[in-house]
Amino acid sequence: MASKCWFVLAQTHYPPPIIPKNGIGRMSGSGPVCLGHLIPDLKHLDNVINQHGPLDVPPDMPIYTTRAWNLTWEVNRSGGVDVSGNAGVPVAAAAGLTIKLEAGVAFQQTVKNFWEFESLETFIFQPTREYIEDSIEEDEVEAYLAMRGPFKSSTVFMITGIIVARGAKRKTSQVRKRAIQGGPGL
Repeated sequence: MASKCWFVLAQTHYPPPIIPKNGIGRMSGSGPVCLGHLIPDLKHLDNVINQHGPLDVPPDMPIYTTRAWNLTWEVNRSGGVDVSGNAGVPVAAAAGLTIKLEAGVAFQQTVKNFWEFESLETFIFQPTREYIEDSIEEDEVEAYLAMRGPFKSSTVFMITGIIVARGAKRKTSQVRKRAIQGGPGL
């Protein structure tokens, strides 16, 4: 089994899944992305293999829910280039004098994304080995694996946790800096 980690969907307009009452039973409507859905890779989180819905959630693996209020999330990306050089030309070799020229250029860009949420609602479950095996034996999943062929990777990932953001607001700031430096020296 792989380790667990969270990924943000590129599409933020998906409706949240409807979780069964008491966290046990059929997920209503199966939504575009639900607990128990299988995906082919971590770059395409919304390419669900078992689109006709995950299996019912049995009583021995209930869905747990938590909620956090008034949160802020900040993501910073910064990158830059700094190029400089110098050259020396001997003027009076006997006296040891050399004229030096230095020049440089620097570019930097910083992008900050701020997210504010009224609340984050988390849904998680711990699938049993039997649930995972039954999910892989579904017709859609078997057809997908057969289509991949024996020489291609047959790795699939199961969605075992979803965080639903409610009342989300996004703000972005971008800063660009340029610097040019240079000068002579002796």
